[in-house]
Amino acid sequence: MDFFRQRYTNYCIYYKWKVIKILYHMSFCKRLKFLING
Repeated sequence: MDFFRQRYTNYCIYYKWKVIKILYHMSFCKRLKFLING
């Protein structure tokens, strides 16, 4: 049970970082597009 919980926590951390990276990348692309167009 403890092993499963640890694995689940690691997965949650990994997924959270993946989402943060995707959101950061999207905002960076929007900023880049704004700089190019503006």
